[in-house]
Amino acid sequence: TPPIVRWVKVDGDNTIVANLWDGSKINDVKARFFLTRDSTKYVVVSLNDKGMEGDGAAGDNVFSKQIPQSRFNKYGLIIEATDALENKQKFESQETFILH
Repeated sequence: TPPIVRWVKVDGDNTIVANLWDGSKINDVKARFFLTRDSTKYVVVSLNDKGMEGDGAAGDNVFSKQIPQSRFNKYGLIIEATDALENKQKFESQETFILH
């Protein structure tokens, strides 16, 4: 089965934090933030669970990344995750996020 996104949030310091679950190891998690007013403009970041670069603790299935500063805008979010068995999941959040 593909990875499941349990929850996702963006902290005030532009750190995205996402809790994922899977029966096997999750190998890759990417977050694509797109402008709500123009979805052709977006930024993609790789999230990690290594306890660095904005991630709080290694190996806890909470994947994070501090996003470089950008212009203050509202963004939609799509998370794509792949596990060790190459099962893939694409999750589009219903929330709008503000990055600055």
